[in-house]
Amino acid sequence: MRLKAILAVLSIWLLCLPASAENLRGLMVAEVRMRADPAYEQTVGLALSEMAAVNLEGDTRFLRGVRLELVLSNLLKQHFDSFALAIYRRISPQPRSGLLAYQGERIFFQYLPYQNRVYVLLPVGGMEGVDESLPAGSYRVETLLEPEDFPLLVAIKPLMKGIPDAVAESKFQLTVRPILEKRGQFELVLRYPAGMEGEPVTVFLDEQELTPYSGRREAPTGLHRLRVTSTAFKEVSSSFTVESGKSSVVEVELELLASFLTIDAPQSAEVYLDGVKLPAFAGIHLPIEEGSHQVFIKVADFSVSKKFTVAKGRHYHISCLFDILLTED
Repeated sequence: MRLKAILAVLSIWLLCLPASAENLRGLMVAEVRMRADPAYEQTVGLALSEMAAVNLEGDTRFLRGVRLELVLSNLLKQHFDSFALAIYRRISPQPRSGLLAYQGERIFFQYLPYQNRVYVLLPVGGMEGVDESLPAGSYRVETLLEPEDFPLLVAIKPLMKGIPDAVAESKFQLTVRPILEKRGQFELVLRYPAGMEGEPVTVFLDEQELTPYSGRREAPTGLHRLRVTSTAFKEVSSSFTVESGKSSVVEVELELLASFLTIDAPQSAEVYLDGVKLPAFAGIHLPIEEGSHQVFIKVADFSVSKKFTVAKGRHYHISCLFDILLTED
C-alpha cells in the first residue's frame, strides 16, 4: 500500500510539472494515421518501453478529440503498479522506425489503475458540439491540442526495476478512435435537362431557403429535407442524411414541367392538331408546348374546331361528342 501511495504522489507531481521539452527514449513499434471518420478505429500492441505514434490524416475540421482505450491482460493487471501511460506532443524529430531518441512535451502521465481497461480523452480544437461520455475512472487530458501538435507519442513506462520478463514482454492493446463534432458536409448537384442549365431554381433545406445553394455546405448530423422549386421544372421533394465528419454529394434530377393534352373523340374521327393529322384512335394523350393551338375534328360530313392557349405545367382535356337530338311537335 505504501508503494501505491508513493506512485500516486509521483504521478500527481509529474502532472504538475510545467510543460517543457523532455528527452525520451523508446522503440516506436506502430504508427496510427487517424482519419476524421466515425467508423475509424485502429488497435496496436505495445509492450514495456515501446511507443506508438498517433498522427492525423485527411480533413480534420470536424475532429474534436481523440479517444484512447488501453486494454490490460489479467497478467498485466496483476502488476498494475509497475507501469505508467505517458503521452507526448510536439515531437522532434518526426517519429520513424529505428529511431530511439526524441524530444517532446509531456501532456499526460498516469500510473495504471487496477482495471482491465483504461480510457483517456484528448480534446482537439475544443469540444463544442460533442457529447462524449466515458466510463467511470477515465482520464481527460486538460491540455487543448491543435492539429499542429501531432504526431503524438503514446508510451508505456516502467515505474520500477525487476519486472518479470513475461510481464515486460506482454502486450497492452491500444485502440485509437476519433471524436467528431456532430456535423458533416454535403454538396448539392442539380442535373438539368439539356439546354436548360441557366434556368433559375429555388432550393429549400428544412424549409429554409439556401442562398446560394451551390458548393459544399455544413449541416448538423441527421436527416434533412430538401425541396427544389421552379417555374420550368417539376417540384422535387426528397431527404438525405448527414453523417458526423463525412462529406456527401446529393444529386437531384430536374424534369421539365410539361403540359399535356387529352382528346376524346369517336374512333372514326379524324383529329388534327395545328394542322397535323394525328393517328386514328379513340383517345389521345400527348405532351404539348405552351402557347396558342388549334384542334380540328372531323367525323364524316361533320367537323368542329377549337382554339385554345396552353400554360406551362397544365393539363387540358378536349371531348368531342356527336349526338342525335330527337324532338317531337
